[in-house]
Amino acid sequence: MRNGVYRVWVQGLGRPFSGVAALKDGALFAAGKEFVYNGTVSTRGDWLTGDIAVKRLYPAAPTTPFGDRETLHIAIEGHTGREVAQLSGTIAEAPETPLSVEFAFLCEA
Repeated sequence: MRNGVYRVWVQGLGRPFSGVAALKDGALFAAGKEFVYNGTVSTRGDWLTGDIAVKRLYPAAPTTPFGDRETLHIAIEGHTGREVAQLSGTIAEAPETPLSVEFAFLCEA
């Protein structure tokens, strides 16, 4: 993946999430209507790994299957290209919950 703005889809946090992500020199920030995502990613060839904190935007956000936690921590990994990445992940607070993440490049930032 390259620096830029991406459309992101996440499955596995209780309900599907879609939003916009910005990637700049390994720093990742994404936002949707209920949660924000902040973390780092690195690539080696076409393999991406990342560590991301997921935080509720406000206390009234719908509860997840993880109770009233305000922050979750996810690790993602998988094959990536310049335009699209299909990744899988784990949630530290619920490692048995499958997680899938897809990024699609929109534009340079």
